[in-house]
Amino acid sequence: MTATGRVAVVVAAVISASMVGIYFNTHRLPVTFLIYSANTALTRFLAVDVKHLDMDPVVMITAAILILTLAVLALQCSSFRYSRHEPGSGAVSGDPR
Repeated sequence: MTATGRVAVVVAAVISASMVGIYFNTHRLPVTFLIYSANTALTRFLAVDVKHLDMDPVVMITAAILILTLAVLALQCSSFRYSRHEPGSGAVSGDPR
């Protein structure tokens, strides 16, 4: 396994461990965290390999980044709009406050 492969495995393990920790603290699965990770990976791939790629893969990767960003926006808007508020409290249900 190359050094890049080892780093990718370590990053995947850290992301998985932090997602499990977030789930046990808030009882909510952080889907946006996965999308942020995918967006970061695509951005890094594009930044490193843009000189070696043709125009078609660059456009496809950029479109994927845009789609992931719009997905995060949709999830955040729907979370804000459809979250349950507990009566008598300013906190959103599942918020650790």
